[in-house]
Amino acid sequence: MIDWDQPVLERDALIESAVFGEQVKSFLSSDLGRYLTEYADGQVHEAMDALTRVSPWRRRKITELQGTVLLWKGFRLRLAQALTDGQQAIELLEESS
Repeated sequence: MIDWDQPVLERDALIESAVFGEQVKSFLSSDLGRYLTEYADGQVHEAMDALTRVSPWRRRKITELQGTVLLWKGFRLRLAQALTDGQQAIELLEESS
């Protein structure tokens, strides 16, 4: 049963988060989602490998490689966070219904 004492905006935000989490889940199971996550993993792996071989005085190259790692790890982190937020929202909505 829905708790009508819970503010409508809070419920709406939970519903929005739950729906978005489900959309992310669907995206990740799609061909494009799998391609992009595999690409991201490959980019991180390549950049980390290059970081182990780059000369320490090549600061621009090191910065570029670090940026690549941060970009693609951030991409994966945002997707994981959206999934977690969506699942938590679903659980909260189920508890209140």
